[in-house]
Amino acid sequence: MKGGVMERITYTSIPQAEFDRQTSLIGVAFKLIFRAFIFLPLLVTGYAFSRLSFVIHYSILARTAIVFAVAVGMYFLLMMVRGWIIRAREDGNIFWLPVFLLCCAYTCLLTPFLLHEPVLHLFTRWHWPGWLVFAVDTVIIMVTYFQYDFLGWRESE
Repeated sequence: MKGGVMERITYTSIPQAEFDRQTSLIGVAFKLIFRAFIFLPLLVTGYAFSRLSFVIHYSILARTAIVFAVAVGMYFLLMMVRGWIIRAREDGNIFWLPVFLLCCAYTCLLTPFLLHEPVLHLFTRWHWPGWLVFAVDTVIIMVTYFQYDFLGWRESE
C-alpha cells in the first residue's frame, strides 16, 4: 500500500499468477484449520447443543446452522465476559479471578483435553517420546490463551 492506495500487482506470466493464487489458497486453508483448533470448545458446545435441540426432524444444514449459531453466540459471550474481566481487574474487584479461571478452563484447557487422545495416538504410532505429548498440550494451551487474551495484555501496549 502506497499513499493510502493499494498497488495493483501485474504479472507478465500466467504461470506465476496461477502459482500465487494457489499458494494464497493454501494459506487461507491453514488459517481456517488454525481457527478451527482455536474455536474447538465453541464448536463442541454448539454440537452438543444441536444434539439437545428439541427439533426432531431436521436436516444436516439445520444442524450445522445451529452449531455455528451457538458457537458464534458463545464467542460473543466470551468477548463480553473478557471485557468485564479487564474492567473488573482495573477497578480492583477481586471477583474477576474466578471468572477468569472459568473462562481459561473452558477455552484453554478444553482444547488440549479434546486433542490429547489423537495426539497421543499419533505420537505412539511414530514411537516418539511421551513427554512430547505434554509439550504439544502446553503449546496448545499457550497459543489458545494468547488468541483469546483474557487479560487484555495486547491492548495495553
